[in-house]
Amino acid sequence: MAEGELTIAVLAGLDVDHPGLSAADRQKVIGTLRDKAREVALLKPMDLGERLLGVVAEALKKPVAGVLEEVWKQRKEMRDAAGKTLGDHAPSSEVELFDHTVSWGAHPTVKVTVNGASATLALDVIVKLKLDGAKLVIESAHITRFLTGTLTSTVSIKFRDVEITTPYEGKLNLPGELTLPHGGINLSGTSNARPPAASEAEKI
Repeated sequence: MAEGELTIAVLAGLDVDHPGLSAADRQKVIGTLRDKAREVALLKPMDLGERLLGVVAEALKKPVAGVLEEVWKQRKEMRDAAGKTLGDHAPSSEVELFDHTVSWGAHPTVKVTVNGASATLALDVIVKLKLDGAKLVIESAHITRFLTGTLTSTVSIKFRDVEITTPYEGKLNLPGELTLPHGGINLSGTSNARPPAASEAEKI
């Protein structure tokens, strides 16, 4: 990750080096993860709550700009706006996004082995990024800067028939607080991106 590049984990308050969740709220999430993992007979004597939350945080170490790029490349209206800025003499374009929500998911899995027996735990992590009053500039099919707007994030974890929504809401002002990668967010081309596949199982 480039220096200064904001990740989803940091924005969501789940990065251990940039905590956003209060200690009490963090323990509530950890406790739910621990109790649900213990429903698996093999894991009943184990306390995996802290470890599972760490796996979630690791899965969210994707730059915010990268998530926006991944999702927006799949949206026709964004590709169309980007296409108008291609060409030697094409003008830049200002695009306004009011009450705009982006959803992105990660699907980490954890394989736990105890005395030769193993169990695999799958988590679905859903991130919602809500943009309010966002106005952005597109040049040469790249979002080069934000003129106005705020970005708010919420995270929910689906694990063994429960959905845990973390109470922390990450919020930032787009101009000035979201550093775009070199050249900006690339919207060129047609994306064949699929929802993120389950990651290779992490072993414990």
